[in-house]
Amino acid sequence: MSTNQTLWANPSDNTLINGRMPYNCSLVKDGTPCGNASYSQFRFQTGKTYRLRLINGGAAGMEYFSIDGHQLTITSIDLVDIVPYNTTLVTLGVSSIL
Repeated sequence: MSTNQTLWANPSDNTLINGRMPYNCSLVKDGTPCGNASYSQFRFQTGKTYRLRLINGGAAGMEYFSIDGHQLTITSIDLVDIVPYNTTLVTLGVSSIL
């Protein structure tokens, strides 16, 4: 951790949601195959409650998750029960998977 921004990890180029997300393939400079996918789409019904499981599987970057115009209720963090609370933005740190 440092306040020197030159030591910070570069931001992510993209984030996958259910394995999908458009990507600007012109950014690929090393010959890696690049296929462009569409956005993931979900159909929610008014009045129903849905559970979303959010994981930041990245190596360095923080993720921020929100749904425009909606409040989210946080019910657990890293499989730990908590007193549920409401928020409009969820900050996801890097996962430690061993």
